Amino acid sequence: MKMIAVWPTLLPGAVEQPSGTNATITAILPGRNLQDIPELRLDTLIAPDPCPLRPTRRLVVLVPDGGLDETALARRVWLLASSASLNVLFLALSPDQENEADTRRRLALLAAAVHQGDVNARASVVMEKSWFQAVEQVHTGGDLLVCVAGHRVPYRWLGHRKLGDALATAFHAPVYLLGGLSIGRSPAVGQKVRALVAWSISIAILAGFFGLQIYLSQNSGSQLAPLLLGLSVIAEGITLLKIIEWMG
Repeated sequence: MKMIAVWPTLLPGAVEQPSGTNATITAILPGRNLQDIPELRLDTLIAPDPCPLRPTRRLVVLVPDGGLDETALARRVWLLASSASLNVLFLALSPDQENEADTRRRLALLAAAVHQGDVNARASVVMEKSWFQAVEQVHTGGDLLVCVAGHRVPYRWLGHRKLGDALATAFHAPVYLLGGLSIGRSPAVGQKVRALVAWSISIAILAGFFGLQIYLSQNSGSQLAPLLLGLSVIAEGITLLKIIEWMG
């Protein structure tokens, strides 16, 4: 498997590329010379060895669920697709129905931004947890998989692996990597972290009030004890309610 710089002369520390690399890119992405497009200077192409040199008819763009500059993504995809009048499919995962509507809206906006001129774009949201299962449902001959270079997926329990490398290996197909785009934390991960923090705080509050109530029952006078215990229960309930509201 080899990494091919789309514009090798502008990559820091790049070495002279053999003439076959440009031939490989031209065979997979026919049309205008990609080295004439400055925005693509950070992109690379993963080409399995031997690489199937089929002309691309459609770009399958894998959109992560994390925060992303979607305007820049749409611009980069359109530049890539317009060079050879390619179709575009924006693909995203939605393992649960809770975020499906937001994901579909997000992809529809991306497709609308790219659908212009000779470029036809559409969106698809797959109800799967794995990118490999999602790609397998849509991948056909003549597709070029496109993903953000920094997109990483879980690998072997606790590890992570770059999605582009994993896809090239799994499908033995070229994968185009969009460089220079950063991915923020996904809403699902943020919600899990928030829930974990909220539960930890809730347990700590319950333990704290329980200790306080034991102290009050043992050290307060017989007349004040019920009042103080009642106030502590009210305060405990209000505090937990605020935490539940914060969790959403």
